[in-house]
Amino acid sequence: MTFLKKLFITKTITIMTKFRPLIIILSAFALSSLNSCDNDDEGNTLSPSLLETQTINELIVKNGSLSSLEAALGVASGDLPGTLSGSEAYTVFAPNNEAFSALASLAGFESSDDMLAEISPELLAKILSYHVVAGESDIADDNQLY
Repeated sequence: MTFLKKLFITKTITIMTKFRPLIIILSAFALSSLNSCDNDDEGNTLSPSLLETQTINELIVKNGSLSSLEAALGVASGDLPGTLSGSEAYTVFAPNNEAFSALASLAGFESSDDMLAEISPELLAKILSYHVVAGESDIADDNQLY
């Protein structure tokens, strides 16, 4: 094997090893979003009166199926919980506990808690920020979210 070929292989392995956790986590989030596309949310909607009187963060905390998201918000750097506690309108594409469990499993962790303990708070904040959009969107109003 030539020196350049050996050097290229060594550098490629080093780079892939360095970015492996990021690649696994981003791939797993993408795959888990596909897993969450079935229509098993019936009966898991919030009444309009709740939406008007509580912040998004309060709704996340009170919803048992979003406890992993609540934990992730606590681990992530920045103040996303503070932002979601304000009065401004946001749309949150909230991954439920099943999505976090599926992601953890795909990434090779035993649980979502183990995954959250290993992930960089800065990376987690970036990933979670992709799930928050400024403004209000309502699928019931025939908004197209794509």
